Amino acid sequence: MPATPPPAPVPTLDSSGLQILDNPGIGGNAVIARAALRHSGEYYRPDGVPWVGWCEMYIGNVMNEAGIVHPRFASAILDAINGPLYRGLAPAGSLVFFDQRANPYGHVGVALGDGTMLSALGGGIVRTAYTDWVSYLGWRPYGTTAPAEEPLVITPLLNAPASPPPDGGSATPAAVLPTLPVLDTGPTMPPYT
Repeated sequence: MPATPPPAPVPTLDSSGLQILDNPGIGGNAVIARAALRHSGEYYRPDGVPWVGWCEMYIGNVMNEAGIVHPRFASAILDAINGPLYRGLAPAGSLVFFDQRANPYGHVGVALGDGTMLSALGGGIVRTAYTDWVSYLGWRPYGTTAPAEEPLVITPLLNAPASPPPDGGSATPAAVLPTLPVLDTGPTMPPYT
């Protein structure tokens, strides 16, 4: 009987080059937040595989749907060190990053502007509070659609009308999305991304 190969080593990454800056006071991006919300509650990826462990793929898909160029990274921690991050509460539509205490590959989600995010965890695409997680590194904006003095948060986002389709067709009226539950994960993140 052939021997089973040993498991692949968990990558370690020197994050000493990570830049954490003070909050620039910019607004959120409703396009990214709405794209992320469309997937809330999904348990499976489009190919039928559960979302657990695929947070960076979820982010890549959301950014693609939002029409924003975002490189595909092999892990969330590689994405995190790719550019500066900002401290504090992230505006809706920003990406929020977590270090390797969350998972050997890091973790990433889409901020909803109220201290919660949508990300791929063990329960699929779920909303969780992130501000108390010890592994929280910071956030990165990708363009803004709301001025800083008018913060974009989840409540108005859920009641906003749907954007017209990118193909120029007419949009059908969208149902108002229900309020999403916040999963209290405590001060540390679940073991999966």
